[in-house]
Amino acid sequence: MKPTIYFATDHAGFAQKEILVSFVRDVLGYIVVDCGAYTFDQGDDFTDYIAKASREVSQNRDTARAIILGGSGQGEAMLANRFVGVRAVVYYGGPTDILTLSREHNDANVLSLGARFISIEEAKKAVMLWLSVPHEKKEKYDRRIEETETFSQIGVSPQHCVVAPSYPAPSFRALEHMLTSLKGIVKQVQVDIVDGQFASATSWPFTEEHSRDAFLKLKGLSGDFEIEVDMMCMEPEVFIPICAEVGVQRVIVHLGSTEKLSECIALARAHHMRIGLACTSSTQRAQLRSLIEQFDFVQVMGIKRIGSQGQPFDEGALEMIAYIRSLHPSLEIAVDGAVNQHTIERLKRAGANRFAPGSAIVGADDPALAYKQLSALIGAK
Repeated sequence: MKPTIYFATDHAGFAQKEILVSFVRDVLGYIVVDCGAYTFDQGDDFTDYIAKASREVSQNRDTARAIILGGSGQGEAMLANRFVGVRAVVYYGGPTDILTLSREHNDANVLSLGARFISIEEAKKAVMLWLSVPHEKKEKYDRRIEETETFSQIGVSPQHCVVAPSYPAPSFRALEHMLTSLKGIVKQVQVDIVDGQFASATSWPFTEEHSRDAFLKLKGLSGDFEIEVDMMCMEPEVFIPICAEVGVQRVIVHLGSTEKLSECIALARAHHMRIGLACTSSTQRAQLRSLIEQFDFVQVMGIKRIGSQGQPFDEGALEMIAYIRSLHPSLEIAVDGAVNQHTIERLKRAGANRFAPGSAIVGADDPALAYKQLSALIGAK
């Protein structure tokens, strides 16, 4: 069966990509997926598109290959090769033996073309040859490929996986009931507090008249769990000292919820709490890049509309996680929203290592069993 071919480029290879997509699909007969760019933009960055195609190859190694383009193809290949299982080769003209050998000896699954160095006709010939050459199954070749794969995590801290159930509870009684069902089984939990302003839904403690006083009830539960508070509320800096008072160990603030991110970070550090930044798949990456290193971890939302459980999974979350992981190999990347038995393994493959399932556990007949089953899927302990 022919592999699916993923294409990606920025402005430098846009014109050639448009022609090659039609050539590979209509002439060579492959299933083609275009990962962008979709329009010509002189100011775009290849990272956004190359990461998407590379992630597809990494997650579907037996059924996918990619053809990526750039000015020289070099930077594009460097990024592609950061994804586990991706073996990208660069071609920008000259002897085509490099194409044949990359497939026969190295089982290359990504071809990076230097669009400024070859004509479209040369690109077509290169693509046609590269796609037609099978990997030569020999013990020495396969052994070397396997040995190469063992180096993919050198210099990267092991990504220990954690499952921390989340709950935007309608009342403290509901929260207490849920946590009681998990006591002795779950070590870490995420309590979502939603004020009805930053997000449309409302959860405890904002369902009580005096929300700050109500929040103090959490102190009675902090001895049984390591508690993380996801603050889906305006002015989260107000709640950080209260979180410290009740024994919370981790807090999360959302982009757009405050203009005082620096103050939030300083408060959390002063109270010896870890602080994370939450974003969605639509967050501007330039903005995220400028902030991410100030925080202890990042949380990517797996849903588009935050604040309530049971929403459909946002596929764009996978791309955002993979993008952040490519920039920060050792960073803790959490995901909250639509984490369930259908998505958790995909989220882990994309690069997440902390998972906050909500309705998949809270809505289960046996929350403890649901927690154990989700943890087993990703090898969490």
